[in-house]
Amino acid sequence: MANDTIALCIQFFEQVKQFGKDANGKIMAPGHYKAAVMKDIDELMAGNMTFQKIHEAITTYVNRGPEKMKETYLVSHLLEAERIPYQKGVKQHNPDNLLMPMKFYYHQALQITPPPPVVVQLPDGSFHSSYEPFYLEIRESFTVDDLVDYFYSKAAMTASTTRDKDKGAFRHMLKTYDVDFLLHLIDEAFAQALDRGAQIPHEPFMIQEYVAETHLVYENRKNICYEGGFDRVIPRTRTE
Repeated sequence: MANDTIALCIQFFEQVKQFGKDANGKIMAPGHYKAAVMKDIDELMAGNMTFQKIHEAITTYVNRGPEKMKETYLVSHLLEAERIPYQKGVKQHNPDNLLMPMKFYYHQALQITPPPPVVVQLPDGSFHSSYEPFYLEIRESFTVDDLVDYFYSKAAMTASTTRDKDKGAFRHMLKTYDVDFLLHLIDEAFAQALDRGAQIPHEPFMIQEYVAETHLVYENRKNICYEGGFDRVIPRTRTE
């Protein structure tokens, strides 16, 4: 899982390599090095290593103290130093998946965040709230079918006899725009149509009328996320 890979990568860079973070919370490691470590972890997890095994190996390695730690460039080198046998594999890519590995997406439909807090009233009249610590992760998969379903949800459509045609329309637009922008474009098209009292889009190509407005909205969304430090994956706490 990409989110597990990112969580392990952060653990490795922070605890073993001791890279600091910038003002936005991003690890200050060279881009090519981040890519190399992520690829290494992906191959380990596609082989015989689980998130838990790698997490525990890094923790054990760090707990030995600086005087016992050797210079390690990749997590696989750390496993070798710990004499932990491993076998790498090849991560399989779903050809229907529109999401790029390790890329951050800004639309909420592509993000995973904690559920809202739950507040319950106890027998004594007091209230108890439960919540998960904040995290921000990216979905593992999003397909053209998901994109069409999102469009239908905005149009208040439960089904359509033109689904194959609509999928073809989105595939055509995906040659120009990525899925993140298209989701923002769908939102903006329906919002603008309602504000203007214009015709509500009832087929995908109609949303292209609102590309210019969406560019402004999309860039503003990215700037807000950057300023708030929400332009990166913030992994949840995992124990397995």
